[in-house]
Amino acid sequence: MFDPFTTCNSKDHQEDEMVKRNAPVTTITRSSKRLKVTQESVVHDHNPGDTKIHLPQDEEDKILAKKSDGKLLMIKEEASPGKQEAPSENVHSDIEDESEDVSAYEKKRLQNIQDNKTFLLELGIFQAKEELQTLSTKKKKSTGIFTKKKKPELIPCRVSLRIANKAPEGIQLPSKPEPTYGNYHFQPRKPSGLITMSDALKFDSEDNGAAYLSHMQTIARSDSSAKSISTSTSYDSIVKSMKKMKINEKQVTKVVSSRIFSVAIHPSQTKVLAVAGDKGGQIGFWDVESTDEKNNGVCIYEPHSRPVTCLKFGINDPQRVFSSSYDGTVRCCHIENGVFNEVFRTSDEYEERCLAFDFVDRHSLAVGIEDGSLVIQDTRTLPGASISYDVQDSPIKCVSVHPMKSCYICTSSRNGNAYLWDTRNIKNKNPKPLLTFPCGRAVSSAHFSPVTGQSLLITSLDDRLRVADTSNMEEVKLRGSIRHDNHTGRWLTPFRAEWHPMRDDLFVVGSMARPRQIDIYNDKCEVVKTFQDPENLASVSSINALHPSRNILVGGNASGKLFVFM
Repeated sequence: MFDPFTTCNSKDHQEDEMVKRNAPVTTITRSSKRLKVTQESVVHDHNPGDTKIHLPQDEEDKILAKKSDGKLLMIKEEASPGKQEAPSENVHSDIEDESEDVSAYEKKRLQNIQDNKTFLLELGIFQAKEELQTLSTKKKKSTGIFTKKKKPELIPCRVSLRIANKAPEGIQLPSKPEPTYGNYHFQPRKPSGLITMSDALKFDSEDNGAAYLSHMQTIARSDSSAKSISTSTSYDSIVKSMKKMKINEKQVTKVVSSRIFSVAIHPSQTKVLAVAGDKGGQIGFWDVESTDEKNNGVCIYEPHSRPVTCLKFGINDPQRVFSSSYDGTVRCCHIENGVFNEVFRTSDEYEERCLAFDFVDRHSLAVGIEDGSLVIQDTRTLPGASISYDVQDSPIKCVSVHPMKSCYICTSSRNGNAYLWDTRNIKNKNPKPLLTFPCGRAVSSAHFSPVTGQSLLITSLDDRLRVADTSNMEEVKLRGSIRHDNHTGRWLTPFRAEWHPMRDDLFVVGSMARPRQIDIYNDKCEVVKTFQDPENLASVSSINALHPSRNILVGGNASGKLFVFM
C-alpha cells in the first residue's frame, strides 16, 4: 500500500543515480493507488540559468519540475479514477542553481515531502479534520428528567464558651472591662510643681513610708560630705580588688515594677544604697544590707509617668537625686526635705521627651531634648529660665560635660554621629560642632572620662566600643576599638558603657554572651574582668554602675531586678 509520507524508496535512489549519469529524465506519474514510471527524453536548456517555468492553471493536473545538474526531472501527478487527465504540455523552467552543499538526494527528499502534502490536500484530509473538530465541540442536548442540585447547608462554626463569655453551662457571664495597656507614650504627665515623697509612694505602708524616709535621711546625713574622687588609687589595686567581688542570693532583688532604664549608687561609705528608674516612671531605692524581711529594704516612688532615662546624685550633695524622664521633666529628689522638686519641664503643647542630662556645675544641668535641642538649666531658678541651643536635627540620646572644661559638651544621636560642642561658640542658626565622630549607626552613649576628660567612651549600634583620645581637642585620635554585640533587641534597654568613677582607664558594660555576664574593659578596649554567676546572674544586665569610692558594681535587667557584686 502506498504511504504518502514516504520520502524515498529504491526507485528514487535509482533515479538519483540516473540523473548523476546524465541519463534521460525519469517522469513519475502518480495515481491514487500506484506509481507509474516512464522515460522521456532529456530536456536541455539553451541557458540553464535563464530557463523559465510555466505552471498549469488546472487544479486537477499539477506538474512539479525540479532541476538537478542541468537536467529536468518532471513529476507528473495522474488524476485519480473518475477524473479526466489533462493533456500534458511541455514545461520549461529557469530555476536558480541551489547551493552546492545540498546533494541531489536531499533535493529529491524535500520535493517528495511537498508532493505528499499536495496529495493530502486533494484528498481533503485536512478539511475533514476541521469538520470533525467542529462536531466534537458541540454540546449534546440533555434529555429526560432534570434534577436541581441542592446547595449544601452551611454548618455554623463552633464558638468557644470562653470567647463568647459564657459559663460551661452556657449561661451568659457579665461583660468584661476593656483592658488598659501600659503604653508610656500616652500616659499623662504629672502635675507641674512639687510632689511630696509620701504622695509619690507606690506601696501600702502603715506610716505612709515615713520610717523608710527617715532611714534614707540618716544615710544621707552620715555622708553629707562625700569623699572626692581620688586619682591616687592605682589601676592594679582596683583590678585586684575586683577579682574578690562576688554576688549571692541576698544581693538580687526586684526594686521596680518594669524594665530598668537607669541606675545610680549613693556615694555612702558605710551603707549600700542603690537606685533604679524603670519604664513606668518609678524610682526604687534599695538598702542592700537591710535586714527588713517585709520589704527587703526596698521603697518605690513614682514621680514620673514615663520611663526614667537618667539618674544621678548631685555633685558633692548626696541628699539630692536628679532624674529625667520621657514625660519631659527633670526632677530633683531632696531626701532631707522629702520632696520631688521640678527642675525643668518642656512645653505642654508638644511634650518633648528629656532623654539625658549631665552636670555643668553644682547648680546647672545640660539637658538633651527629643527635638535635638540642648538646654542649660540653673536648678536654683524657675524651670522656664533656661538657655536653649538647637544643635541637632535628631534626638539627643546622651549628654556628657567635660569634667575640667565645662564649655565642652558631647552629645550623641541616632544619625550615627557623636558631636563635640563648645558652648561659647554655638550659634542658634546653623550651629557647627567643634568635632564630629562618625560611627555608622545610632550612638547610644558618649561619655568623657570622669577625672581628666582626656578620653571619650562611645557605644554605638554598629557593634563597636570605641575610646577616643580627647587630650587635644583640635586633633582627636582613636585610642582603642573592639567589636561588642550591642543589639539588645526591642525588649531590653540598649547598652551604655560607663566609666569607673575613680579611673580614666576602666569602664563597665553589659554583655549578650552566655552565660550572662558583666564586662570590665580598660581604655585600650581590652577585657580586664568578667563578672559571672549562673545561679544569681541569669539575665542580661543592660544598665550598670560602679560605686564612686568603693568596689561595688550594680546592674539592672529588663524585669526590674538589681544585681550587686561586692
